[in-house]
Amino acid sequence: MKFNNKKIVVIGLWHQGIVASACFADWGYDVFSIDKNEDKINSLNNGVSPIYEPGLDSLIKSKHKEKKLIFSTQITRDISSAGMIMIAHDTPIDDQDISDASEVFSVIDEISPLLTDGVLIHVTSQLKAGSCREIIEKIKKNRPNLSFFVTYSPENLRLGEAIDRFKSPRLPVVGGENDESFRIFEDYFVNSKVIWHHCDLLTAEVTKHALNAYLATSITFANELGSICDEINANAHQVAKFLKLEPRIGPNAILTPGLGFSGGTLARDIQTLRSFGRDYKFETKLFDAVWEINRNQKKLLINKIMTLFEGNIKGKIISVLGLTYKAGTSTLRRSFSIEIVQILLLEGAYINATDPLANEKEFCFFKCLSNKNFKFSRNMEECVNDSDMILLMTPWPEFKEINFSNFKKNVRKHFVFDTANILDAEMIKKSGFHYINIGGGNLYGK
Repeated sequence: MKFNNKKIVVIGLWHQGIVASACFADWGYDVFSIDKNEDKINSLNNGVSPIYEPGLDSLIKSKHKEKKLIFSTQITRDISSAGMIMIAHDTPIDDQDISDASEVFSVIDEISPLLTDGVLIHVTSQLKAGSCREIIEKIKKNRPNLSFFVTYSPENLRLGEAIDRFKSPRLPVVGGENDESFRIFEDYFVNSKVIWHHCDLLTAEVTKHALNAYLATSITFANELGSICDEINANAHQVAKFLKLEPRIGPNAILTPGLGFSGGTLARDIQTLRSFGRDYKFETKLFDAVWEINRNQKKLLINKIMTLFEGNIKGKIISVLGLTYKAGTSTLRRSFSIEIVQILLLEGAYINATDPLANEKEFCFFKCLSNKNFKFSRNMEECVNDSDMILLMTPWPEFKEINFSNFKKNVRKHFVFDTANILDAEMIKKSGFHYINIGGGNLYGK
């Protein structure tokens, strides 16, 4: 069968897969996108993405209306006419942040009989280094006479900026086995208008692990330094500002202390690199420490809150601002905020929470959000009424605009704990509140 090289199939629809599908269609390709979740597909076919991303719904609606973008639950013979198949599954992780790639390998078995000579399999799923080689071997076993190509690029989207980052990648690295695989890949990504850096598949896979491990290590460094500053009454935020003046560090370095990393994205790669240490019998002391320090960050935050209430929060009303795992998304999966809410409820606190976009349909997946002592409202005033502490967890821009002087009479104690370090401390103090953050050296009111 002759290829229609304007046709792309995307398999696996979560953030990467949905954004890629919409952007490819916007670039003029005929996109056939597949996911086994029927509710997700029905929503997408109605022009509504299950994940929030600015501009995404309107792009999906317009391209679906133009018939440039089709969503289906079925792997069909449409795959046979595609020039490129993107594997974009959001690989699930367990409670230890260890990923499970079985769905990806199952899909490879499923599509192998439908592949046609010359097809490019492009992988963006977060997989353990070496997985692309397994994919190649699996296809060769299923179709020994098939001529095909495999490439891998490290997914590097940022929530809230995903469309722009897909169209103009900040990490334009692609791994492949030969020049022809790179040529085909770049034909499909010609509209990205970046210079793609070529390497072998294994190096590209490790680049993804390394990127997230580096970011995780930077976050952990900042948090450990922040804990020290809180104890000795120094200001880690000023330290971060000064360090960024050093050219070897730079203005974009992650140095501000906060909650730690959550959501599984960074932790998954830390765990993958640690697994190589176990597999090949060598120590990964740095990544072991990063993992443990980040796990302890929740405990440190709870200890700080308990200190403010002299060791007992039973019966206290805590207003939690932000439930999603980061700003710019409706996703609650692996949210640090949800984990903190769970612990506070177990300690006997009452929780009033608000969030601009939190998907209430996901609440049923979290036992703590069904607790009778947990209340959710989109209304800020209702959330903070009669509270003993306002606890900002997710750095939504909307929270920066809060006029705290409007809430002074509605709260019982005047604690504002800004775990995201986004609020105007002086303004909050002038409003009559005691402002606390992580690393500011202000926890004990010194």
